[in-house]
Amino acid sequence: MVGIQRMSGKIAEMALCAAVALLSFAAITAIILCFAKLPLRTYLAPVTFPNAGNIGLPLCLFAFGDEGLALGIGFFAVSSSAQLIFGQWLFSNYRTPLHLLKAPIPYAVAIGAVFLATDTQPPEFIYNTTDLLGGFAIPLMTFTLGVSLAELKIV
Repeated sequence: MVGIQRMSGKIAEMALCAAVALLSFAAITAIILCFAKLPLRTYLAPVTFPNAGNIGLPLCLFAFGDEGLALGIGFFAVSSSAQLIFGQWLFSNYRTPLHLLKAPIPYAVAIGAVFLATDTQPPEFIYNTTDLLGGFAIPLMTFTLGVSLAELKIV
């Protein structure tokens, strides 16, 4: 926990870079889709939002250690929040994304960012619970990815 708090500036920088990258991909893709006369609603979200969790986080951990995982989580937090709010909004028929604010991830990201930015220690029972659940996340993602790859049929 001390290491992540020490890296809070780098994590914030990674989150900002993630937001800039997602906005850049969205803008470039929207321009290309308009020129190609393809529907934004169909193609914009799949091109803009990466699958940064299932393969990205385990790779960050195994290739770069705990610091790499912390930076990967900074990217994942921004991309998953954007995907859950704006990505789903692109596919829905709603005029604004306000109804999608029911998703829990953006709130968890915001609370975590407040704890990180203010250097506040969460209560010990919350830290222990999230640390235990977080310890399961990487092996579980790797396992489910392996199962998916094992069922993949090459045609």
